[in-house]
This record gives sequence, structure tokens and C-alpha cells, in this order.
Amino acid sequence: MKKFLSALLLVCALSAVFAGCDKESVTVTGVPETFEGFVTLVLDDPETEGADAYFQVTYADLSADSTAFDLLEMLSQEGKIYYDGSESSYGFYFTSVGYVEDGERIEIAKDDAAAHTFVAFYTSVEKDFGGMTPIQYGDKTLETSAVGASSMSMEDGAVIFVTESTY
Repeated sequence: MKKFLSALLLVCALSAVFAGCDKESVTVTGVPETFEGFVTLVLDDPETEGADAYFQVTYADLSADSTAFDLLEMLSQEGKIYYDGSESSYGFYFTSVGYVEDGERIEIAKDDAAAHTFVAFYTSVEKDFGGMTPIQYGDKTLETSAVGASSMSMEDGAVIFVTESTY
């Protein structure tokens, strides 16, 4: 019985690994006309059709060492988006992200242990790719980020995509 349960656990674990490695791309609509000269933050509620909001910041307005967290912080200070969370030894842990419309907070992604959801970050910057199922956004291929927002690289034309995912 012990061998059977061990084998069953191994099969389940391998199934989960291979299911997470599925490389079939998902396409998201609601795309800006151009990415060149900008860094684009996209907020997407997976329950709605297309991207819910996107914000573009002129790449030249960012410093050479700017990160995705810096981008979110800048847009938050401008009153365009909001985020909640806390600082940890690994960087900022996001518990909620959304945008502001007519003074109202519109939640896009939320960390909820009971619902098994978390705030997920995707990037178009290849050096930060995490290797999971890609998202196609316009002509950009995005992958989950292998690093936290505090370490995510910025480059001309970069897209940072925030959505809610499940585990």
C-alpha cells in the first residue's frame, strides 16, 4: 500500500509539472498602437474579455536601473493605479493590484488563499522569462517572470502584464 501511494503521489506531481509546462499561447486583446519608445503596464482581469487597462510611460523618462516595481510606484503616485501588499526579505509582495477610474479602485488581481489566487506578473523582457505558458499581447510574447517586480528589467518596448492566476 505504501508503494502504491508513493507511486500515485509521484504520478500526480509529474502531471502537475507537465501541465504547468504547457506552451500553448493565450492571446489577449486591447493593445496599444505601438510599444516603441514606451514601457507598457497592462492590467488584465482574466474573467473579462481583453485587457482591462494599459498605461504607457515614455522609456526615456525611466532611469537605466528602473524595475517593474518602479513603474508601478510611478503610476500609483500619479493616481492611475493602486497596489496593496507588504515589503518582505524577497521584495514587495503584492496582495492586490488595480487601476483607478473616476476616483474608484477597480481591482484586477488579488491574492486570496481561500480562492487559491495570486497576483501574477508576466514580462516581454527575455532575460526575466520564467518558462511557463506564454501570453501573446499584440506582437509581444510574454512569459511569467522568474524574478519579483523589484528585479524585473525594463527596456524600450517592454510590456509588464499583471493578472490574477490560480494555484
